[in-house]
Amino acid sequence: MITSERWAVAKEVFAEAQELAVHEREDYSRKRLHGDPELIEAVLSLLRADKSAASFLEQPYVSKAPELFKSGRSLIGEVIGNHCFSSLVVEAGTSSLYRARRLDGLLRREGSD
Repeated sequence: MITSERWAVAKEVFAEAQELAVHEREDYSRKRLHGDPELIEAVLSLLRADKSAASFLEQPYVSKAPELFKSGRSLIGEVIGNHCFSSLVVEAGTSSLYRARRLDGLLRREGSD
């Protein structure tokens, strides 16, 4: 179990590793955490998620939005980034709420988008 004190160390190492070149981050984290497997996995998981978020933000998904939303058709089955709209949750007026699932396997839970 990661205590709040150990979590503070993991967050510190994560922040330091973010400042390094991508290829240096894992080695730095392992050395800095002195072989603590639980903290190393926590930091590496944060770094993987951070890398995924960065690549998502760098891709021009917003440019795809107008063509998807102006047509008035269902978005079920449409893919934007690592997300696929899987079902319609609710429609109200001009708004629709869809359930989406991640396609990259990083998270295995569904959420509404």
